[in-house]
Amino acid sequence: MTISVYKDHPIWASVKRILELQNAPEFSDPSIADNETYAFARDKVFGIAKVIQVLLEHTPATLVSTQALTQIHSHLQPPLNELTAFVSNKNAGHISNAAAQIEQNVLQYLWGFTPQVQTLAQPAFSGILEAQAASSRETIHQLSTQRDELAAKLNDLSEKAEAQELRLEALSESPPVY
Repeated sequence: MTISVYKDHPIWASVKRILELQNAPEFSDPSIADNETYAFARDKVFGIAKVIQVLLEHTPATLVSTQALTQIHSHLQPPLNELTAFVSNKNAGHISNAAAQIEQNVLQYLWGFTPQVQTLAQPAFSGILEAQAASSRETIHQLSTQRDELAAKLNDLSEKAEAQELRLEALSESPPVY
């Protein structure tokens, strides 16, 4: 494989698209973040995509298997479709499906980056953890926003209930009309 073929391989775009989806607010939704299974599946998909990105960026073209790269790319398409479907319809099962597909069909081809797998730099893992922390911060932000909205609604309902109570008292104290 030549350097230009390596740099132009469509796997770069697929990995980039998966990692861009990580910023979608749907992945930080409390219904995902509060569910250990879905949160783990989400983190697995984005973590493995980040590892692939780092391997792509740090492995010389001469050390990458063309066959493995092509297989990884083809096997990234179904998880990418699952993640896109999740963003579209909020069915969390898509996240689990994406994680299962990556685990079953992508991990086995990481041998294509043979010398790099064992020597991933510490900053790569830091980047993965930072991405997961960012996702957690977004979830906390969404929870805070929802809490504030609910507090405002509760306050509004309390005021309306008080007003209705005053009206009811006024009606019960007024003399009957004949």
